[in-house]
Amino acid sequence: MIVFIAGMQRSGSTFAFNLARELLSRTGTVHAEPSMIIQDVLARSGGADHVVLKAHIPDALLISLVRHGAVKTICTYRATEDSVASLMDTFGFDLDNSIARVRAWCRMYSAIRRSSLNIPYEAVRHRPESVGSRVAAHLGIVADAAAIARIYSRERAFAASHAMTIRDPDVVNLGFTFFHRETYLHRRHVSSLRDRVASRELPVADLNRIRAALSDEIAFLNRCATEDEGGDDIRATSSACSLSPDG
Repeated sequence: MIVFIAGMQRSGSTFAFNLARELLSRTGTVHAEPSMIIQDVLARSGGADHVVLKAHIPDALLISLVRHGAVKTICTYRATEDSVASLMDTFGFDLDNSIARVRAWCRMYSAIRRSSLNIPYEAVRHRPESVGSRVAAHLGIVADAAAIARIYSRERAFAASHAMTIRDPDVVNLGFTFFHRETYLHRRHVSSLRDRVASRELPVADLNRIRAALSDEIAFLNRCATEDEGGDDIRATSSACSLSPDG
């Protein structure tokens, strides 16, 4: 099985990645890595039974495979303002760079939403065990997904990412950040255990810039969230929710 974790930046996609990786390991060998190019990942997979990719902006081939149902896909998403604010806080990206990254993800998500399991960040944040069960069902795997979800809880991710140092043997240094080579938890991956909301964290001028620059994307994700209400806020959808071409 090939699984693509295509979540919005800073929306719980690493949680979904580790859920999928752990669940699939119950049924065979797994090769998992962050990459947007499926051919390269398959070449490096060494004949593993399952392959898990994680990327925010995949290449055209991967998008096509998702839309044709050849790849199981999971998308997490959150409020655009909060995603931008978290990118700036965690990775030190500037405002314009963070806006551009979120805009590109929203355009990609509009293209693949109908072919994915869509998980709002609020569910990841407040109902992780339920998310684990839904991901297991999406992958067709019978396992104690709730127990796996607890392993990668926000509290444990916070502790692990803050204890991580650049000298650890299983850490990869990217320069602007570093991460664990198996779980892909970054330095300060969970920056705080309290809920951080852009409207309380950002200067008003920055917040207004985000809302002006991403007005179409905000409206799009609001429509998505409305359509995903019910079913514990998680479902694979066949909706027509999309982002306008000129948005």
